[in-house]
Amino acid sequence: MKNERNEKQEVSQEPEETKNQRLLEEYKRKFGEVYLLEIPTDEKVLTAYLKTPSRKAIEASMSFANSQPLTANEIILNDAWISGDEEIRKIEKNLIAALMSLDGLIEIKRGNLKKL
Repeated sequence: MKNERNEKQEVSQEPEETKNQRLLEEYKRKFGEVYLLEIPTDEKVLTAYLKTPSRKAIEASMSFANSQPLTANEIILNDAWISGDEEIRKIEKNLIAALMSLDGLIEIKRGNLKKL
């Protein structure tokens, strides 16, 4: 019983940076590429970890891309969200900042088609 308490105490005393690094490594194993979204506020910098959005979410967002671009980006953000400060999604000014920051999340590659 004492060993369990000591182990729990050691984990809780782990530096925040080490915890974040361990969490990031876990996310990378599970999701592949992982992105860090940072939204500065007056009080602190809000952060979230994002993964590459699914094809289904990209397709759904494209139907809103021209008429409602923020809605399109919100679909992407919600699908890509792994974890983070919920104030990003709950407080409108933070949400808009996040939505405007998603450009690099979807890598667009072009193929070549040749008539033979």
